[in-house]
Amino acid sequence: MEINTYPSTSLRNILPRKPAAELRTLAKAYYVKGCSKMNKHDLAEAVCAELQVPERMEELLYVIDDPIWRMFQQAAGNPGVIRIREDELPACKALEALCYLQCKIEGDIPCIFIPDEVKTVFSNLVSGGFLVRKAHFDLMFKYAAAAVNLYGIIRQDDFVDLFN
Repeated sequence: MEINTYPSTSLRNILPRKPAAELRTLAKAYYVKGCSKMNKHDLAEAVCAELQVPERMEELLYVIDDPIWRMFQQAAGNPGVIRIREDELPACKALEALCYLQCKIEGDIPCIFIPDEVKTVFSNLVSGGFLVRKAHFDLMFKYAAAAVNLYGIIRQDDFVDLFN
């Protein structure tokens, strides 16, 4: 895994350092119109804007697994970088590929940080009640997994009755 060595925690400084091809791939993934004709600067700006769409981040955070969710929360609440174990780096890869999280090496220690703009969006989600919604979603997911493990197949109506 290639580890970034960005001197800044701002997306506006991180994204322009990425290759144009990677920015174009991100722009396509975020459904940016006209990205195939954009120059590198415009691609970086478009991707930066898309990373600040609260609904997109909320959808992503609903589906990440518990270990990366805990790391994301810890990094979002920390003004600097947080140290992680070497074996935790692969779990960060998906969020790093989407630019919601950045990995770097300080000395020989792997670290992660959340870009400033992403922290702001996350903070706004939290103040809007996201953590309560996430906890409810996670509980529902655990109930669904347990019901499927117990019953094999379960009808939606039966699941709703069970959950309620």
